[in-house]
Amino acid sequence: MPNSLRLLYFPHAARGEPTRLMFAIGKIPFEDNRVTSQWQELKPSTPFGQLPVLEVDGTAIAQAGAIERYAAKLAHLYPLDPLEAAQVDQVVCFIHDFLPPFSSTRGISDPVARADAQREATENLKPKLAKLNEMVEDAGSNYLAGPKLTYADIAAFCYVSFLLSGMFAGEL
Repeated sequence: MPNSLRLLYFPHAARGEPTRLMFAIGKIPFEDNRVTSQWQELKPSTPFGQLPVLEVDGTAIAQAGAIERYAAKLAHLYPLDPLEAAQVDQVVCFIHDFLPPFSSTRGISDPVARADAQREATENLKPKLAKLNEMVEDAGSNYLAGPKLTYADIAAFCYVSFLLSGMFAGEL
């Protein structure tokens, strides 16, 4: 177990919440640094000029997926078996595809065009949500990738909750 974990992310959930939740579930102590006004000053010191970043004993790890898998392993929410791990990863990769169509609508300044883009993103999300439900039913265990709680379930909960949080317009 590392001596020090420091998560740097913005105050909202999005790409930081799965890591926060997995650390909480695993009872893993970490510093939750919610970046606000200091972002422009901090940005050049991050590996890729973006957040989240997880500092592990002073070593920076970037990219939400890498950080989440690391947290999942520490919290014992990631399978050791390579096939089971791949099944978890496929669910998480599928879920990570949910957010970009909504995020891209934030840069549209025309309110009508923005509403149209958000409506289209919402319509495209509906079959993906139905697929998640189907995956749980097919698993027969109330979990997305196996017989117990994994990183896949945490990611699904966090990203779907974020999409439903009200940050993006549109009806689901």
